Amino acid sequence: MPDPPTPTVWRHWLAAELRRLREAAGKTLDEVADVLECSRAKVSRIELGQVRAHPREVEAMLAFYGVGPEEREELVELARAARRKGWWHEFRDLDQDGLKQVAFVDNETAATSIRTYQAVVVFGLFQTKDYARAVLRAVRLDLPEQEVERHVELRMQRQKLLDSEQLPRLWVVLDEAALRRPIGGRDTMRNQLNRLAEVADHPKVKLQALPYEAGAHAGLDGAFMILGFSESGFGDVTDKDVISLENTLSDQYLREPTALKRYIALFDAIARRAYGTERTIEFIGEVSKDL
Repeated sequence: MPDPPTPTVWRHWLAAELRRLREAAGKTLDEVADVLECSRAKVSRIELGQVRAHPREVEAMLAFYGVGPEEREELVELARAARRKGWWHEFRDLDQDGLKQVAFVDNETAATSIRTYQAVVVFGLFQTKDYARAVLRAVRLDLPEQEVERHVELRMQRQKLLDSEQLPRLWVVLDEAALRRPIGGRDTMRNQLNRLAEVADHPKVKLQALPYEAGAHAGLDGAFMILGFSESGFGDVTDKDVISLENTLSDQYLREPTALKRYIALFDAIARRAYGTERTIEFIGEVSKDL
C-alpha cells in the first residue's frame, strides 16, 4: 500500500481511486448513494476527498464495483489510514485564528502545487522563527506571549513539509515591500533574507521578486494563494483546486471555475512582471546589503 506522510494525502489518493473505479464500473453517483443509503452529495464529497469515508462505506462501494478481495482489502486499509488524525490536531487548543491555520494545513499537505503572491510579508512556509514571532506580535495584539509562541510552533511545524518528499511544487512571488520591511529589526530581517536565498535553491521551489519598478501590476488587490491538486503540478485546473484569501479577521476560500481562472491569470501576469529566479537571488543579496 502507498505510504505517504499524512492522512490527508491518503484521503485524496483514496478519493481518486474510488472515483476511477466507479467510472470503470459504469456506475453513477446516484446508484452509489442508493447502495450506501446516503445523499448523492456525500458520495461526491468522498470522491473529492472533502470528507473521510468510513471503511464500511468503502467496502460497500468496492463490492458494488466488483473489485476483487485483494485490492478491496488494500483500499479499505487505506480508508482506515485516512481517518487517523494528522500531527496538526495537536494544536486544537489554539484560539479561533489558530484553528483556521490548523484547518488550512489539511489542504496544504495534500496539494500538489501552491502558487502565491505575497505583498506585505514573507510566505509562511519560508519564515524564520524570529520573523514569524515578530509578525504575529504585530497583527495579534490580543494574544498573550504564551499563545504567540504556540502559534509560532505551529508555523514551524508546517515548515517540515519542506523536508518531505511530498512537498508540493511551490511558486512564490514576493513584492519588494515584503523584502525591504525590516520586521523584527535588521538582524531578524537579514536572517530572513538569508533563509529566502537558501529556499530559492530547493528543486521544488520557484521564487521571484516583484520590484517597485514594475509599477502598477495585477496583484494590487493584495495577497492570494492558489492550491492545486492536479497530478501535473501547475497543470490543469481540477474541481478540487482552491483560492485562499487570508486576512486578520477571516479566511475566504473560492472554488468556482471562473474565480480559479481569474486568479491563475492574475498570478501569471504578476510572475511575468517579476524577476527571474537568478536575478531574484541577486536582488535579495542587494536588499540584505542595504540593511
